[in-house]
Amino acid sequence: MMTIYENLVFIVLPAYPSFWENFHFKLTGLFVVLATLGLIALILSAMGWFFKTFGDRGKHKASKMIPDALITPVSEIDPEIVAVITAAVYSEIRDSHRIISIRPAVSQTLADIYRQVWSLEGRRQLFDSHKVR
Repeated sequence: MMTIYENLVFIVLPAYPSFWENFHFKLTGLFVVLATLGLIALILSAMGWFFKTFGDRGKHKASKMIPDALITPVSEIDPEIVAVITAAVYSEIRDSHRIISIRPAVSQTLADIYRQVWSLEGRRQLFDSHKVR
């Protein structure tokens, strides 16, 4: 009487397998790995289709993620500065874009400068630890 366990290669593999037994074992392992990867790809594709079909992608705009308090109305900024910033963004990106907000640079306190120095020192030590071959 044959049970399901006798059909599994890893159960019936002898201690010293022949070439064909070893080949069959590896072929079965390859099949299991490829089947598992195919199943994962199928699940991920189904999830992508589901979220693309039923998700609310595109309904949330980036401007909704930024609190209104952080957005400076464009009318308060000199139109020439807005034009310069827009031209700079266009020259860098060269694709359709949208400027969400323009914020003036915040002046740094002495504590911020010291934090930045320690950050730079940490970054320098990190890069020094890597050896270029």
